[in-house]
Amino acid sequence: MANGNGASPMATRMGGRRFFFSTSVIMGFIELTGKTLLDIVNEGEIDLGELHAAGVRGDSILRVNQYGEIELRAKADWRLVGGLIGNFENRLRTMTGLEWAV
Repeated sequence: MANGNGASPMATRMGGRRFFFSTSVIMGFIELTGKTLLDIVNEGEIDLGELHAAGVRGDSILRVNQYGEIELRAKADWRLVGGLIGNFENRLRTMTGLEWAV
């Protein structure tokens, strides 16, 4: 049984009561434009042609999660278009001036 956000709840019994809890993880993101992403990316880290083919432009709205996964804002959702590796956390915070938002 899903709990409405796609996560499956888990149940446990304690003292005769049944408790449900979600296994979903709250993920932090930093949002940025396509132009800022290009400033952050290290050479060889991402195939820029693949990003362009996925629809990333200078004025695109993107977000990066704490695992380095890059998502592109589409009309009604977010699409995974690539990923960062290495010391991306510090690069993101320094270049954007932002912290992880949940």
